[in-house]
Amino acid sequence: RGRGGEVAGTLRLTTRAEGSSPAGEGDGCGGDGSGASADLEDGLDASKGYDVLLQVALRANGFRRRNLLITKPWHFLLNAFAREYNVPGSTCILQFLKWVVRAATPTTECMDILCQLLPRVLKEKHQQDLCASEQQLLSRILVQVEDLLSKTFQGIKSLSEREASGLCSGHQLAPRDHFPSPVIQKALFLYSQLHDLLAPASQGKLEDHLRRGAHHRFGRIVRDAQDQCQGERGALGDTAGYLAASKIFDALRQELELDQALHRSGLLPAFVNFPEISNAQYAELLYDHLGDLLVSKPPDDFSDALDQLFRSASLYETQQSKFGLAGPKGKSAFVLFSDHVQTWIQRDCTWLCAKLTAKEVSQEISQAERTLGSLHSDHHGHHGHGNGHLYLIPLFRKQNGVFDKVQAFLGKYSGIVKRWPDWVPVLEQSCCKILRQLLRSLGEASGHAGGALGSAPPASGAHHHADQGFDQSIKQMFGCKNTREHAARLSITDAVLLNAERQMLSFVPKLSSAVSALTSGLPRQKGGLPAGVDFRHVEEETRTSYAQAAQRCVLLLSEAPCHRLKRILKEQAKYKPNESSGEVEDVKTLLKPYLTLIDQVLGDHRKMLTSKVWRDVCRGMWDLAAAELLKFVERIHNDKENASGGGFRVRVMTSEVSQILEEFFQQGLHQVLGSEVNERDLQTPFSAKKLRERICGGNRDLSASDSFSVY
Repeated sequence: RGRGGEVAGTLRLTTRAEGSSPAGEGDGCGGDGSGASADLEDGLDASKGYDVLLQVALRANGFRRRNLLITKPWHFLLNAFAREYNVPGSTCILQFLKWVVRAATPTTECMDILCQLLPRVLKEKHQQDLCASEQQLLSRILVQVEDLLSKTFQGIKSLSEREASGLCSGHQLAPRDHFPSPVIQKALFLYSQLHDLLAPASQGKLEDHLRRGAHHRFGRIVRDAQDQCQGERGALGDTAGYLAASKIFDALRQELELDQALHRSGLLPAFVNFPEISNAQYAELLYDHLGDLLVSKPPDDFSDALDQLFRSASLYETQQSKFGLAGPKGKSAFVLFSDHVQTWIQRDCTWLCAKLTAKEVSQEISQAERTLGSLHSDHHGHHGHGNGHLYLIPLFRKQNGVFDKVQAFLGKYSGIVKRWPDWVPVLEQSCCKILRQLLRSLGEASGHAGGALGSAPPASGAHHHADQGFDQSIKQMFGCKNTREHAARLSITDAVLLNAERQMLSFVPKLSSAVSALTSGLPRQKGGLPAGVDFRHVEEETRTSYAQAAQRCVLLLSEAPCHRLKRILKEQAKYKPNESSGEVEDVKTLLKPYLTLIDQVLGDHRKMLTSKVWRDVCRGMWDLAAAELLKFVERIHNDKENASGGGFRVRVMTSEVSQILEEFFQQGLHQVLGSEVNERDLQTPFSAKKLRERICGGNRDLSASDSFSVY
């Protein structure tokens, strides 16, 4: 009967003995019946009777997956029956295990029963104490135990006592408070009873179970990621696959953390490196999945979904490196996407280069000429614009110009380059290609304009753009009051091109620094050039082109002033003052025509040129003036006719001229540039240094009056 007194089952043993008594001994019905009793006992199959009684006991106890034990009353009855009919203990255990393995689950209760009873039977098997029927039954039991262990090891991350089956459905992760499960240790003990853990075959079989478990777990991760993307906004069409792939990468990072936790728990044998086994399986399946996705749905362009995918992939590969895990050889996100990313970068580069042709530059210059021409016709339309920004075509403006487009191009792929610096050379080469195309287009546009930097026509019409008020301010700035005289002037095209090249020269180092910042702190790629080499080459090319253009500009603008300075110096060399009167004209007064002309030239171009270009032009004219004076000093020094007293006066005059020029240009740079002036801007140029060395012997502390001894 059951616990409530109800009848759970009835055991009825019926035996029948038939036989004839020997002749002359009656009809077989006589006797005291003792012989019949012996025949009855001999005819009883005790093992089958025990099995029937065991089934009744199991039913009475509600035997099922999570209720495998038999209560004491029934346990007592089964033991009494076994003793009464001499049922072997191994038979009792095997009969019970036969039913246990049919309902077995990877739970603590089931594993405890198997770990307690199965070793006893296996010991008798090794001692050859089992009969043939028991060995057959044991073989069937062991097959089912192997299936249970396989299920346990393959679902090692899904073991949960909360589930009726002992496993979370569909290879889902077990709750964190149930991980790692204590069932793992019991399952390993049971596995060691069935296999020799020192044998390579046994070790390989266990690792194979764990490998298959990782395979099943990856399938679950993929399904979960795809299900999540179906309910998200923006996950439409081809992007859904890449969003799902990014979620797979994120989920695998958590898997690596769990693998490390299980490895640190010490539950697995020493020969099992669980993180490596799982990672190898995950990575192989992951990159195969990603490769199939690229084949079935190749991306047309870089998108937010791909940016998220690259971010997740980078974090995953960083996690692998953190734990000392390696991916499959020849497979990585960089390898899979390398051709695609390179194609995108080169395509965007080609598109930008197509927007930077000489034709485009020339069109913008023509538009700027028309705009400035109409502006110059109104003398009130350009006051307050003395910084040269009106002479920047839209392509070189600070907002929405070419530099913004290049910065946007760089920013588009900066995230990829930060994660995989292997793409830095491709990005750097593309940026340099854009810059070289821009530099080439500027040169071609200058050629189409007729090389105006070499021969600018006299100012007329639209080129008269310096109003009288501005002239007066510049004259006061340089301390000159003479009226304007004719001087060379740059055309609008020349000014625009010169400003553009100077803007470009300032932009190249910034772009180089931006690319270098993307790889800061990252190891340099083996066999590759360090980042920034191409940028340095482009910067040198730009600097050379700008220097040549600025030099042509300075030569053009300095032609008339230098001619006037040369004439003044030549006249003073031939001039013989009246010694009786003692009248000697002041040097600054002698230089006033030259200073006035320089003032006129610089003042006229202050509005046309940006502050940095104007500074370079000013310093260039200073250098040319010093060079002209240096040639004069050399000629006077070598001229025998000037060895008399008149030559000494000329030498004193040239020393004073040198000092006046230095003060003139330094004061002008200081006042025009204002807070933008640097100490380097005020340093004497090359020819001025040579002139100082020639006059003062290189001693900066010597003044003009102290330099007489050099002669």
